[in-house]
This record gives sequence, C-alpha cells and structure tokens, in this order.
Amino acid sequence: MPVSLSIKNVPDEMVRRLKEWAARHHRSLHGELMAILEEAVGAARPLTRTRSSPGSDSSACRPRAMLSP
Repeated sequence: MPVSLSIKNVPDEMVRRLKEWAARHHRSLHGELMAILEEAVGAARPLTRTRSSPGSDSSACRPRAMLSP
C-alpha cells in the first residue's frame, strides 16, 4: 500500500532548483520528486558503485548525486 511522506523545512533554494528540474523534464514537482526517488533507491536496480579516486575501495556503494546542475 502506498505511503504518504512529508518533507519539512526544505530550503527555498532547493525548492527553486527542484521546480526548475521538474519544468525541464515536463513534470509536476511531485512527479519530479518521484523520479528522483526511483532513480536513487528504485527496487529494480541496485545502488551504483563509484570510485571516489584511483586506488580507492571500489566496494563502497553510493547513490549518484541527484540535484547537482
């Protein structure tokens, strides 16, 4: 069963950037947030493995950055 989530105290600048992303992708703010969440933690795909620098431990899993321009 779907669950409603609430995010409080989101900085104005972050809201502005999210709205820009939503407009760029022809989505509502809700639709953009759902797409970001699916990309970050979607059940169909594991978190991406990234290397922070040559020679670093490649076994560390980190989600990709979603809000960087």
